[in-house]
Amino acid sequence: MFWGYKPPWYKRGPASNARLDTVLKSSPFWKPLLTRRILVPAEGWYEWTGEKGAKQPWFIQAKDGAPILMAGIAGWYPDAEMDAARGFAIVTEDAAGGMVDIHDRRPISLAPDDALAWVDPETPVEDALELLSTSRPGSAFVWHQVTPAMGNSRYQLADASEPI
Repeated sequence: MFWGYKPPWYKRGPASNARLDTVLKSSPFWKPLLTRRILVPAEGWYEWTGEKGAKQPWFIQAKDGAPILMAGIAGWYPDAEMDAARGFAIVTEDAAGGMVDIHDRRPISLAPDDALAWVDPETPVEDALELLSTSRPGSAFVWHQVTPAMGNSRYQLADASEPI
């Protein structure tokens, strides 16, 4: 799937993140996607701190080592083209606790049972939106600095998430 969503009428570039406050307001941008809920599984994600030219990447992962199940919404449907109009976005919320020192936003990470309900087409939109308030707390995550080489998207070595 294309990471980013851009409806045909939207004049700017694709949005890769859907802010929770905007999603909850039934924004015309996101409302059509609320019945196309997805999960984005990950071992963790990266954020950067510092000034331009000297950014320090950080790897954030679940403290318990379990996969992170990020809530997402998508314009995709079976047999659709893989383009921005049928792409997806990860739903994000304000960061809290010590994580806010790394970045002011974070993906909504759901516990396995909530994640299953999130993607269940039988879950009404209103109930699905309530699940977004059950995101795993910031205390469920740990983070550490990783090699600054991660600032280059071509960097694909095995040490990409190892602490420095």
